[in-house]
Amino acid sequence: MQGHFMKALSIRQNVLGKQHPEVAAVTTNLASLLATVGRLDEAEQMYRWSVAVYEDAHGADDPRVATAINNLAVLLQGKGAREAVELHRRCLAIREQSVGPNHLDTAVALSNLALATKDSGAAAQQLEAVKLLQRALEIREAVLGPEHPEVAASYVHLAGAMHVGGTADDAQIDALYQRAGSIYTSIYGPEDPRVKEVLQRCRQAPSLDNSQTATLTVFDSTQGLSTEDLEEMGHSQI
Repeated sequence: MQGHFMKALSIRQNVLGKQHPEVAAVTTNLASLLATVGRLDEAEQMYRWSVAVYEDAHGADDPRVATAINNLAVLLQGKGAREAVELHRRCLAIREQSVGPNHLDTAVALSNLALATKDSGAAAQQLEAVKLLQRALEIREAVLGPEHPEVAASYVHLAGAMHVGGTADDAQIDALYQRAGSIYTSIYGPEDPRVKEVLQRCRQAPSLDNSQTATLTVFDSTQGLSTEDLEEMGHSQI
């Protein structure tokens, strides 16, 4: 597959020039592939280049720039780079301006920023993460309806963030997990792995330490999501 992308990249560079947005699109796909095989430094370089090309072609506040920034931010977050949080903030700002504060893409940016800030461990950031996830949940419920798997995923993320930040008691956290489990059960049936995972978290929540919860909160539904969305939820290109 890497060879396929390299060939496609070479063809587009020869035909369109290295600074064309379509070349950046292929470069992004190649960067995603490199990231999955652990070649993170090469992937980072390609993501940064793609951001620059999209900015030159479309302007700094274009939705395509936000997507490119998101890809870079997710990669850097995985590497533990502090720059990731600020990039997620920039992505969110662009999406709020370009597609609106109540768009699903904005909800993705909110979730990404929340997961990045939650990882810092500071109390203020933990509280911010909860607020960001609450807003993402509200958007998804309004747009997708209360019984959508992405809404369930938002409940899971919110419960995990509340537990890590100590912003809710065990009963409140359990209620969020149970709500997610109810949605997943109604869609996929009681034997689906997503249902079992949520129920397991519900049972473990009172005894989990922060590091365990941080790992668990990477769980999410991947149905209907783009590659950048998969990365934000812990799935490599998400």
